[in-house]
Amino acid sequence: AEARPGQHVVSRSLLVAWCTGTNRKNQLIQPYSLQTGREAPANPSDVGKVYDFVKVDSKRTEQEWEAVENKLRRAVADIESGTGLSDPTCVQTIKEAVALHYARSIETLETVEKTFETFMENNKAAMLRQPDLLDRLYMAKTGDTMGLKDDDAREAFIDEFLGRLRWLFNSGTYECDYLFWPHRDYLIWPHLASSIGEVRR
Repeated sequence: AEARPGQHVVSRSLLVAWCTGTNRKNQLIQPYSLQTGREAPANPSDVGKVYDFVKVDSKRTEQEWEAVENKLRRAVADIESGTGLSDPTCVQTIKEAVALHYARSIETLETVEKTFETFMENNKAAMLRQPDLLDRLYMAKTGDTMGLKDDDAREAFIDEFLGRLRWLFNSGTYECDYLFWPHRDYLIWPHLASSIGEVRR
């Protein structure tokens, strides 16, 4: 899968509205840096990007985005001319563009990260509340019939067990839903605990 290190979170088709210049080669935008407090002219292709917003197969993802973005410039022009909002095709393009920018916003990325951390904490807490089933999982994975000796050992085992899921998340592999979602139930404790119980009955 081919990666592109930086992905636009604001479409270039929108950024050009604030550009000087009349063609793609000489268009410049004047972004303001919150980090430095400075303004410096830049090509719109280099503005509004987040490094590794999509970590895996980002080229394919951007191609999906382009299906909307390629229609956006015409839609914006139609709205500016006063005809766009009476055209159902134009209105649909704008709706898709709003959804696209919401989905790839920094706020959405932060929400996904917070949701994942909450999921991990809840999963770990649920596992600690069922030490007998956790011991069975440990024995099934390791063959050690002595089980986990105390809560510290159980917590360490949980962290190791859930480490694969954290790796999937941090690496961006989870974004490839065709890899992750078919197996998601096996990574969620209620399903796993139920499976262990069935095996032991």
